[in-house]
Amino acid sequence: GEYMVRPPQPPVFMFVIDVSYTAVVTGMLDCVVATIKEAIQQNKLPGGQRTQVGIITFDTALHFYNLNSNLPQPQMLVVSDLEDLFLPLPDDILVPVSESESAIMTLLDSLPTIFGDTTVSESCLGSAVKGAFLAMKHVGGKMLVCGACIPSVGDLSLKSTRDNPRLLGTDKEVELLRPGGNGFKDLGAELTRAQVTVEIFMAPQQYVDLASISPLAKFTAGDVRYYPQFHINTLGLKLRTELMHVLSRYMGWE
Repeated sequence: GEYMVRPPQPPVFMFVIDVSYTAVVTGMLDCVVATIKEAIQQNKLPGGQRTQVGIITFDTALHFYNLNSNLPQPQMLVVSDLEDLFLPLPDDILVPVSESESAIMTLLDSLPTIFGDTTVSESCLGSAVKGAFLAMKHVGGKMLVCGACIPSVGDLSLKSTRDNPRLLGTDKEVELLRPGGNGFKDLGAELTRAQVTVEIFMAPQQYVDLASISPLAKFTAGDVRYYPQFHINTLGLKLRTELMHVLSRYMGWE
């Protein structure tokens, strides 16, 4: 142990899940929740007793959850001021699965019900990633971002007007494949320094400017998985299989 600066990093999984209208009606939320539950119940996550999990949901606000095992049920904390992001509580956002499994399960079971009637159709994905980063930067780990629409509010918001099908097949097509700015790349660089890697699962119905979002995965050694026109009946199995693979595969930390 002489060559180690600190104890080995525990496996950390921070789930950042879109709960906007699109995510709910297409079944993306149901699909993601069911997969996470299965992974935990069947002990598919690596790390045994040391594994930690956190769950954050987002639409036009961020929802953090206190998963302390001593609470009768998980407590939801909403941060709607995206200009001035803060962590609503210092601990218990990331919790050991071995201690808080029942709290995590209760929360996962309730998410589709809580947001079942939502009418919010926008997302603050950029702010959500920054919020999740605040909660895990002390330890690092894997951030799994599941999105269903273009981040149109909050930090690093993008514009759907960038989509210009007329450029396809012309010399200017390359413009559509380049990021619209360096925001997500810079954020990725910041996350990498804290040993955070981002896995992106995008399941949209329309344009999400993936070219601008994908550097977040690229520069943190993660991957982008894309499910255009997602519906649980058609692409649900694919999303479920790939998410399960990311959670259970052989992985290195740090």
